[in-house]
Amino acid sequence: MQVVNSYKVKIVNMNDCLKETIEIYRKVVSYFINVVTSERELLEKLSSKYRVNLIEHLTHTTKDNPHPEYDGFDR
Repeated sequence: MQVVNSYKVKIVNMNDCLKETIEIYRKVVSYFINVVTSERELLEKLSSKYRVNLIEHLTHTTKDNPHPEYDGFDR
């Protein structure tokens, strides 16, 4: 699995309305990074299409998947 680095940039004069969106975005990214890190060995064996499908199955509640392994995302 390829490791990608990122960097942090401060947005100057950010409107208050963006603060909440950025907080939500950071929580979601952190959540999925934890899932991917935990399931790394399994995900490495799959093509990118199947990786996305597996991550969706592991994290999203559906009619056919009422109790995903990582059930905190849909709350």
